[in-house]
Amino acid sequence: KRLYVVREFSDFIRISFEQARESLLRFVGDVVNDHEPVIRQALVEQIPLIGECYIEFGDEDGYQKVLKVLLPIVAQLTTDRNPQVRMSAVESLQEMAKLIKHQDLEVHLIPFIKSLVNDSTDEEHRVQAANLCHNLAPIIGEELTKNIFLPFIVKLANDLSFRVRKAIALNLGNICETIGEKDTTELLLPIYIQLTKDEMWAVRKGCAEVLISVSKNISPIERYSKLIPIFEEFVSEDPSRWVNNTAFQNLGPFIATFEGSQITPKLLQYYTDMINPSSIKFPDSDLVTHCAFNFPAVLYTVGASRWSELKDTYLSLVKDTNWKVRRTLSHSIHEIACILGPAETKASLLPCFNLFLQDLDEVRVGVIRNFGQFLKSLESTQRDSYIATIQVFVNDPNKWRFRKLISKQIGEMCSLFNLKTNLTQLAPILITLLNDPVAKVR
Repeated sequence: KRLYVVREFSDFIRISFEQARESLLRFVGDVVNDHEPVIRQALVEQIPLIGECYIEFGDEDGYQKVLKVLLPIVAQLTTDRNPQVRMSAVESLQEMAKLIKHQDLEVHLIPFIKSLVNDSTDEEHRVQAANLCHNLAPIIGEELTKNIFLPFIVKLANDLSFRVRKAIALNLGNICETIGEKDTTELLLPIYIQLTKDEMWAVRKGCAEVLISVSKNISPIERYSKLIPIFEEFVSEDPSRWVNNTAFQNLGPFIATFEGSQITPKLLQYYTDMINPSSIKFPDSDLVTHCAFNFPAVLYTVGASRWSELKDTYLSLVKDTNWKVRRTLSHSIHEIACILGPAETKASLLPCFNLFLQDLDEVRVGVIRNFGQFLKSLESTQRDSYIATIQVFVNDPNKWRFRKLISKQIGEMCSLFNLKTNLTQLAPILITLLNDPVAKVR
């Protein structure tokens, strides 16, 4: 019953603000110390909604209640003994920060975070400080992040507790995006490089996880000269399986942060080695799936001119025994075709496309969903031969979902054929679909 009541706090105050504006705050003050974690979690999730009501209906007095009563309660719960309560409190504090005037953040919120950073008695408080810096950076803006949070980050990055250093490594992403390329390159990159050499594998793994965020937000020169060697260190020298695999899992998106001309043959070789267990220090079957998923982004980055370096890898992935790998490729083959152009699509991709059409339904759905897009990348003489394939799907009484996917693309496909073909072949298909027994197809 208590849980139900707490979850109704925000609705109650919205309906009866004038009558409940004082009494509700007393209830909130009592519930914050409830012995049940689920009650405290429900309360902290309600407080931003309650705060919105006080600001909307309570004018300046309501805003002061948010600032001096509700905000400290949420801040208190970010250091709760229960991890679920702490997690919800961090999210709620982020929402509360959006309600507070910018000039009040430095007075009412920053001192609390500073107290966590300087709390030498409880490492969990310092971990939460790292989390809060990450979550609040986009809200407090570039200037406060650079002037206030960066000194916190420097201190926490040198903390004696590896859990705190790990938290800083994992939480660099929003900081990078908030302070921009110049300051990330000059101020944050040295901290990141320091953490990549940490003695604890968990800290280095955290660095591998945020490699993409850091790469997106530093200068192209530093990205090339500093981050490629760091990646190579992770995958070839690091003694930890977890660091190695995390770096490989992020390789595709990492490559996509570069200009194509910066991608060295060696870096591309690391990517193609993901499907070859004998070439990897700690083989992992999941890496093949990551390789397949990121293939369009990698090819787009390096360009069609380097297809020869990736072609064998693609053809191997198409024949992978794991249907989930083939499914990933079937959903993206039209993107590969768009990059390669008609000639190479005909030479290299048509056989793959035809294989997918004969595969499991879970794989076929990818090529059927993007049938029209793939046809766009074919020469006009090749397209006509696939109308019969469309007809096969339309005539299959057991695959209404395939018929629905085709029906959504008929209009688009008409622009790919001449008038005669549209009238004699596509129009009859459209009429058949208009009379389909399944309403969603019609």
